[in-house]
Amino acid sequence: MLRDTSILYELCLDLKEHRYINHDSEEILTESQNKRICQYLDDLVIDLFFRLAKFKPIVITPEICNKRFTDSGLKEINESIELNLNSPFDRYTFLKVLTTPSFIEDKFPGNKFAKLMLSAKRFSCYSHSVLIKPQIYNNPYIDPFYHKYRLIDFDNNRASSLFCFRDFLSKSQYDFGYDIHCPMYLAEILSDYAAIRKVEVFPNISLDYALSIYVILVEKIKLYEDSISSVLAFGLDKEFDISHPLQLFHNFELKLPLLFKTDCIDKRDLYLRFVNRETSKAFSFELNKPFECFTKIRLFNEEPITSVYSYNTLPLPYLYNKLYN
Repeated sequence: MLRDTSILYELCLDLKEHRYINHDSEEILTESQNKRICQYLDDLVIDLFFRLAKFKPIVITPEICNKRFTDSGLKEINESIELNLNSPFDRYTFLKVLTTPSFIEDKFPGNKFAKLMLSAKRFSCYSHSVLIKPQIYNNPYIDPFYHKYRLIDFDNNRASSLFCFRDFLSKSQYDFGYDIHCPMYLAEILSDYAAIRKVEVFPNISLDYALSIYVILVEKIKLYEDSISSVLAFGLDKEFDISHPLQLFHNFELKLPLLFKTDCIDKRDLYLRFVNRETSKAFSFELNKPFECFTKIRLFNEEPITSVYSYNTLPLPYLYNKLYN
């Protein structure tokens, strides 16, 4: 994704000027601080992708979800509706449905992938997003993959990392010299995923399509030992439909230097990632109890803004306040 040195340097100087980072080290940034800035830029890039790309509409019914997120709060669903993934509020609703444990598990009873990979997930954010999930399997191919491709910058080519991992897996049993075997437990998960990946979980939306949206929104297409991205790669087709989310994202990444404009940067969204919600003197937070789906955020004496708290994996409240209010 975006790793423009001039943008990183400008954001770093701004954080130091406003005392959100302050240390005497000769290094401009600590590793943790650099990671938070890069995560912020990743979220800007992914948000831009979702605003520009054309997705299939996702139809949901009151039987699977009784409320949807809107810019004015939660609204009752009384009839079938189409979710437009260009809208952040429809993306929150989509994640709410997809990650409800019973939604996938009930469709595929007895399937190990459905039971383990999509259960015990919840999303929330104050100053950043949190994904809570148990580590339910360990993919032994990740470290050998990164070792072989250690000279490739996958941070700037996230979709390509999945394609390369797919190709690596298809050759791994012959090509690399690691004494490594796919554990039976992992093999069962992969086999069970292969059996259901093409099945529709929404009208005209396969599980593969839905999970591709998930790994872009939630995992930011990062391969790690227990990521859904790594399982998704096992089943990727050699040739993609041009409307497949991962193909759309790959094409988007190739054009990103021309598409990204700095006017989408609101530095207050970055500041939020460098404050403690409990002790911050600059920002105050007020949850919309009892549901806690929305929170009010105030910077000093500015007018407070409202941000979605639940299922929000791209916490950009000040940018969204400009775009959608």
